[in-house]
Amino acid sequence: MKKTILFIAFSLFMFATTHAQLGFKGGLQSTNLAFDVDGLSLSPSSVINFQLGVIYDIGIGDNLDFRTGLLYNGKGSNFDSQGFESDISLSYLNVPLNIVYSFGDETGKGFFINGGPDIGILMSASSEDEDVKEELSSIDLGFNLGAGYRLNSNLSLGVEFLSGLSNIDNTEDSDEITVRNRSVGLYVIYHL
Repeated sequence: MKKTILFIAFSLFMFATTHAQLGFKGGLQSTNLAFDVDGLSLSPSSVINFQLGVIYDIGIGDNLDFRTGLLYNGKGSNFDSQGFESDISLSYLNVPLNIVYSFGDETGKGFFINGGPDIGILMSASSEDEDVKEELSSIDLGFNLGAGYRLNSNLSLGVEFLSGLSNIDNTEDSDEITVRNRSVGLYVIYHL
């Protein structure tokens, strides 16, 4: 039985590595924090941040891939309302768990769509040069949707939207305040 399990695990590993591709992803994104305070929605100004990291595509079927990776994401927003001004800067390490469907031809060129959950690990948080990491949840669960075009076997361009699903507010008032990350971005992937 032990040998059978090892054989199946080895076979799955070999299948995954023969139908897998590593890549580098980078891009710019417009990020924002969506606030809901006692039913009143606040939407501060967006800020431009960047995304950079490594992705790993594993073929799971015809034109179907599972994409994961490890991405640095800058997030945050800018408040400027009724004399109150504050910049919030957040840094996350994100692990996307996406399904990618490609409409491409046998050369790999063509359009694709992707979507799936995203797990963000808070690395740092500051507001007006003050550390506010303790006031935020260390984990941000989200969902992203995207689309793009694969130009050739090495280069893809895309756009994606990430919506935070979990409340990242970790203060004593977290029952009355809901804070969620939002971002829209453009990216480039270089596939090895």
